[in-house]
Amino acid sequence: MTPKTDATVVSAGTNVTATFSAAVQGVTGGTFVLRNAAGSTVPATVSWNASTRTATLDPDAGLAADTRYTATLVGGTSAIRGSEGTPLASISWSFLTGPAPVATSTIPGSNALLVRRTNNISVAFNEAVQGVSGATFTVRNAATGAVVPASVYRNGSTNQWVLDPQQSLSARTKYTVTVTGGAAAVRDLAGNPFAGRTWQFTTGSF
Repeated sequence: MTPKTDATVVSAGTNVTATFSAAVQGVTGGTFVLRNAAGSTVPATVSWNASTRTATLDPDAGLAADTRYTATLVGGTSAIRGSEGTPLASISWSFLTGPAPVATSTIPGSNALLVRRTNNISVAFNEAVQGVSGATFTVRNAATGAVVPASVYRNGSTNQWVLDPQQSLSARTKYTVTVTGGAAAVRDLAGNPFAGRTWQFTTGSF
C-alpha cells in the first residue's frame, strides 16, 4: 500500500495504491475510498490494473496540506472479493500530508566566529512547531560533548525558539547546536517531523 500506514510528509499530489497478492474483482470508487479527517470522501478516480493486481485511487484535486487521510478497501460478497468470490477482509490505513517544517534562520549562524559568550542561541521555523525543549534543542562543547545547562522557550507568538545558557559560554571555544526532529521530537502541529539541524559556532574572548 502506498502511502504506507502512518506515513508523514506525503505529497499533496500523491495517488493512493493497493497491490493484492491475487486477482480480485469489485474494485470501484465505492469500495476503494479516501476520507479526510472530518470523514468526508475525497472525490477521486479509481482504476484497476489486472497485470500488476494494483488498485489506484487518483484524487480529482491535490490533497490538503498537513491533513490526515484514511484510505479504506471495502471487502464483501458484493464489494472487493477474490476472482472466485471469496470476500476480502476490509482494511483501512492512514497517512499525513506534508510539508515538513524547515528552519529558516539560526543565530549564531553556521560556523560563526567571535560569538559573544553571553549571547542566546535561536532557531526560527517557517511554521509553528511543537516538541521543542531542553532535550530537543541543545548546545554542547564540541570538544568534550558536555551539554550546556540552558532554558528553552518560544519567543512570544513567533516561530522562533530561544536557548538561553544558564551561564556565560567558555572563551574561544567551539560549540555544537542540535535541534532534533522526529515524531516524538520537533514536529509541526499536524505531526510532520522536522528533519533536524546541527551547526557549530566559536566564541570570542568576551
